[in-house]
Amino acid sequence: SIWDEYSKVVQDRMNNPKFMGELTEEDAKKANAKLIIADFGAESCGDAVRLYWLVDEKTDKIVDAKFKSFGCGTAIASSDTMAELCIGKTVDEAVKITNLDVERAMRDNPDTPAVPPQKMHCSVMAYDVIKAAAASYKGIDPEHFEDEIIVCECA
Repeated sequence: SIWDEYSKVVQDRMNNPKFMGELTEEDAKKANAKLIIADFGAESCGDAVRLYWLVDEKTDKIVDAKFKSFGCGTAIASSDTMAELCIGKTVDEAVKITNLDVERAMRDNPDTPAVPPQKMHCSVMAYDVIKAAAASYKGIDPEHFEDEIIVCECA
């Protein structure tokens, strides 16, 4: 069954995302942090994700992250995982999170992929929105960040 190609972690994050929502300027003031908002959309499927970061400007550390998504369940699960992976990292560390890191974090066990190959593009979208957020924070072009190896067989 196609259901068997999705990990329990993906199914849980799809139905019960922990980091879905938004962060505001008020949240940033309370945390003594800078609010960063970044968007990325995947033209191949029409999904879009918005990433919110609260960044401590003294340390460049991401103290909180949330997301919103116009996307399928896999896009929601990938975005939820991505937001969690960012928290506690510096911006430079977060930009090194790849789509493969997101996918591996959603696996039930290390040897079984979390999603079918045609859904890997959802984790690529999470990778791209991190680059957009980091570029916004640093005031540079997202293309400045060297592309990591991206594995996606969907399009």
